[in-house]
Amino acid sequence: MIRKAGVAIIVAALFLLSTADAAYADNLSKQDKINAVFTLSVGGAILVAVFVVSLGILAFQFLFMTAFPTYSHRLALAARKTPGRAVLLGFVNLMFLFLCFAATSENVPFLAGLFFIAFVLVVSIGLLGQARNLGRSILRKEGDEGGDVGAVAIGFFVIAFLNVIPVFGLLFTLYNVLTGAGAVVLAFARKDSIPSGS
Repeated sequence: MIRKAGVAIIVAALFLLSTADAAYADNLSKQDKINAVFTLSVGGAILVAVFVVSLGILAFQFLFMTAFPTYSHRLALAARKTPGRAVLLGFVNLMFLFLCFAATSENVPFLAGLFFIAFVLVVSIGLLGQARNLGRSILRKEGDEGGDVGAVAIGFFVIAFLNVIPVFGLLFTLYNVLTGAGAVVLAFARKDSIPSGS
């Protein structure tokens, strides 16, 4: 839906701003022009909403990383060192939460709301580990030091911006979501501690 809105915005903007089609634009009905402006307005509002939600998720990730540094460290290690297991476990975890949400949404909305919140938290926390690993790769940081606020920010925005590429972006984001969701569970089994001096 967001991609369709983005395409509609680009098409509407190019159409309205094109000087080559000025004669054709003069022949447009008033309703067509109103529709184009409406599409630009709604599309812009959607993009702003997506940006605000992304900033909210990033702020949550920073707070989580500050509150639980050892778990955040283990989360990133679990995602990096066992990606295959993390993807499979992430798929099972998210399907379980989704099916629980779907089963309770009609009859027990409060419980469905809790399953939805759990789903969003698992995805957000999982993306923290993936964003940290991706950001550290981009910054070419070695070792397993904790912290990494800059690496998390860079990795998160790379994941977010690559999401707009039609097929590759969807597959890349799906991989990161599944791996992160699996790492959320795998991190509990790890005994790693944050190296000293970080």
